[in-house]
Amino acid sequence: MIGTFLLLAICQQPLPQAPVGFDVIQLKNGNELEGRILKEIDDYIEIQLAEGTVMGIDRSMAAAIIRAATAQREEEPVEDDDQLYKRRDDWRVLHDGDGEPVGWLHETLTRGEDGEYRIGEEWQFVNEKRTTEMTFLEVLDANQQPVSCFYRERSRPRGATQVDAERIVMATVVDGKLEVARKSTHGKSTSEYERPVDLRFPLELRESLRHSGSSKDDAQGFDIFDPREEQLLRRSYKVGANRRVLHEGEVVTVNLLETETSSGQNVEWMDGLGNSLRREVNGPALIALPSTEELARHHAKERVQRFPKALQVSKDERFGMWLPNPSWVFGEEEFEDRIIAGAAHMDAMVSMMRVDQLAAGLALESGAEAVLRWLRLLYPGLSEANKGMINLRGVSGVEYRGSYSRPAPGTRSRTYFCQLVVLKVDEEFYAVTIHGPREYEEVLSRDMASILSRLELHRESIKPTLAGPLRKN
Repeated sequence: MIGTFLLLAICQQPLPQAPVGFDVIQLKNGNELEGRILKEIDDYIEIQLAEGTVMGIDRSMAAAIIRAATAQREEEPVEDDDQLYKRRDDWRVLHDGDGEPVGWLHETLTRGEDGEYRIGEEWQFVNEKRTTEMTFLEVLDANQQPVSCFYRERSRPRGATQVDAERIVMATVVDGKLEVARKSTHGKSTSEYERPVDLRFPLELRESLRHSGSSKDDAQGFDIFDPREEQLLRRSYKVGANRRVLHEGEVVTVNLLETETSSGQNVEWMDGLGNSLRREVNGPALIALPSTEELARHHAKERVQRFPKALQVSKDERFGMWLPNPSWVFGEEEFEDRIIAGAAHMDAMVSMMRVDQLAAGLALESGAEAVLRWLRLLYPGLSEANKGMINLRGVSGVEYRGSYSRPAPGTRSRTYFCQLVVLKVDEEFYAVTIHGPREYEEVLSRDMASILSRLELHRESIKPTLAGPLRKN
């Protein structure tokens, strides 16, 4: 059974019939693939299904190939009455931390006459040297139980048509087991796992959480098989929290879907209907935004900066700061010793400054007290609510939280929240400060935590961290 893993579409039941005019590959096991044949090379056939997913098979698995001229098929659409898995065909443009388009994402969800769900993602990343494509396809039965999942990654020199690196992973649920087969340019392998009782696949889990309407405060853990990482994982998700953000020039309320991965946290913004407005793929370093097919492909091809950047580096390139989301915008002026950003809809500001006035041999806590005294000169009446020690990726720091009041239009005064973190890196002191109206304290604290987790504190690490295929190429 595992020996058939070269079938990139996981066909436990007949695939949904395609419209008239499509090619049909009849398989020896009785199933059929319907779509448009893209290439036939020796023993390999590649076909694009009607839903847009590209798949490949060994020619030895085909009993017959019926070309479009003689294929006479019609498809009766299945009523879409499901609340969690709705049919869709969405395109997204991908951009990096500098705001430069780097590729596109195509998401699909279809349902066949047999009731099976097929959830797919097609990714394309383009850089100066290479083009990398990834395909994900997951199949659920009519009861929304996992049947199979598939992942294919292929790479080629930019402008070339011939793939020179490829990896395929296919996992199938069989009799309480999860059978996994792999093929790459380096060879083949198989493995078998006991199926977890509540096994989930990444795409279908994200889809269900987008529309779940859950409002739990605590993160939930799920047992998933990720075909890209080729392993069973326990992954944490949190859904239901909401916040006010600046989106496309307007202040709106979004629901948050937060995912903890091995590389950090990713946050997705969703509207009230569960539609994705902004999806982090690798934190703020790789973002997926809604688009059309034409625009997504155009941006990936032309690579013209269109989006606000998420990373600002000091003019001397000695340190850098990532913004947590596009509600924050960097100031127009750049400085040698500081980086400043603001969130106008919250009347909030965040800054990172290298404090050259402190002697290199000064102890961390003494330096932090000196910075706090200077801050009180800027904000008279700043109280120190609490103080604590923190550690950021091996760098020690001192954290202060407090508040102060200042006049505000139409009112006698307004109370502001302030958080200060002082770090000492290679005998240099840095101060990171965030402040805004007290009613935004929870939101500002979350954004500050995101900023601190991604501070670039060493000259060699201030360029955007690329994800997945971008990192390889």
